[in-house]
Amino acid sequence: MKKTLTAITTMMMIGSFLTMTFGMTANASYKGDNEMVEYDPTNYIEYKLGEGEEISTDAQTTPTLSVVSKNILFTEDIRGMEVPVEFIVTGADKAYACFDITIHYDTRLHPSTNAPFVKGEALAGAQVFRPMINEIRTGAEYNSMKVMTTANDDVLRDGVIFTVTFCVPKDAEIGDLYPIGFEFAYDSNTNDAFTNVEDNASGHAMQDWLYTKGMQNGCIRIVDNPNKTFETAEDIISVIDENNLTEEETNEIKAKIEENMTANAGIQVDRETKHIDEIKEVGAGYSFMFMPVNLPKNANIYWFSDNTKLATVDNGIIHVNGDAYGKATIYAVVGNCMMDFTINIPNPNPDNGDANNDNEVNIADEILVMQATNNEAKYGINGTDENRITAEGVKKGNVDRMNGLDLEDARQIHNNLLAA
Repeated sequence: MKKTLTAITTMMMIGSFLTMTFGMTANASYKGDNEMVEYDPTNYIEYKLGEGEEISTDAQTTPTLSVVSKNILFTEDIRGMEVPVEFIVTGADKAYACFDITIHYDTRLHPSTNAPFVKGEALAGAQVFRPMINEIRTGAEYNSMKVMTTANDDVLRDGVIFTVTFCVPKDAEIGDLYPIGFEFAYDSNTNDAFTNVEDNASGHAMQDWLYTKGMQNGCIRIVDNPNKTFETAEDIISVIDENNLTEEETNEIKAKIEENMTANAGIQVDRETKHIDEIKEVGAGYSFMFMPVNLPKNANIYWFSDNTKLATVDNGIIHVNGDAYGKATIYAVVGNCMMDFTINIPNPNPDNGDANNDNEVNIADEILVMQATNNEAKYGINGTDENRITAEGVKKGNVDRMNGLDLEDARQIHNNLLAA
């Protein structure tokens, strides 16, 4: 690699970002198309080939760099509103010491003039943090910014590395989408990077992974207000998924909604949400915040989840169980307004469910799980029937990985078959 840690620091000081060249794919556009722009690794691949280097396929550290997309509910007041957009690194905790990142964003967007950049907690150990804006306001295909940082050791963390505050255009309308994304930038003198303090083979492999597989672009999107209004608590209960709730839980939720509707009568709600439709790797758990905005000070929110085995919520902080998968919808009730969004954790092992060990997942597995659950003496591990479930079958049949083998597993197998 051309760029060692020393060279990175040097480039930060001389600000050579303005001389770098940026490539765009033919079908990518930040020119107001109202479409997402997907990250394209072409520039990085061309750079590696030009250096006569192969792209590593055995990275021990596999980071992801993401733009947290924002959905903004449309009202007249959102025009000109400042929206903080977080940039997050995962999968590289204490494995990197420096990066140069090039960001493109829609030509209609502009950073706030009031401290647009905030260094994130993940960079607490960095000695240098240098953001630069190279904004072209007329006839440009995109606006650009560069963010560079360096530390004296591999102490930089997973999490928010920085936040950029953008201003919503003053002519924003429902349906407008402002893409924000990454592009690998290089020229004959310097190049973007994401590496460790030694800038060694391990750092290069980590960088190869990031710039070929680990970049996730995002956007700011203006959406119609999806808040739902209801006359009674019973009306709210009628639209939620009660399949994962006990009767006692449903009754408790209904009582809490009734209390909230009385306490917040007449209050209307706007919201800004962080939608996470799919979390592929939850590890030991995943937490994030979902919070309505512009609430009157005297308003209070009642939160609940329709599947507490998968996700719980406490005052807007949602925690996803890292040992489960499936769907959970989080609800926020303020008076007669209800907001919701769904978390979907896909099955990490789609072959799970083969309770009868015949190397297929079908209705026979669903039936065997039901039999073993309802008639353990006959179909359990030590049952009398020759077609009883085995210990391996119990392990495979426990598809939700919670509470042992039960009827919920049969239901999950059934739903997986319908979705296949």
